[in-house]
Amino acid sequence: MPVETERLGPVLVITIRREHKRNAIDASVTAGLDAALNDLEDDPGLGCGILSGGPKVFSAGVDLAVGPW
Repeated sequence: MPVETERLGPVLVITIRREHKRNAIDASVTAGLDAALNDLEDDPGLGCGILSGGPKVFSAGVDLAVGPW
């Protein structure tokens, strides 16, 4: 999965894991982020979310190689 989640008490850490593409956003990342944010919103035990791109890069933005541009 290109998006991983880790629960640390009331905090949900959401990490984009697509380093080979500098964490560029594509359909799979969008779906993973949507699912993670839905979990954050729906779980009353979670009070905070942290979005991370891993140790090297947050995100290069949209993945232009896969779009209909």
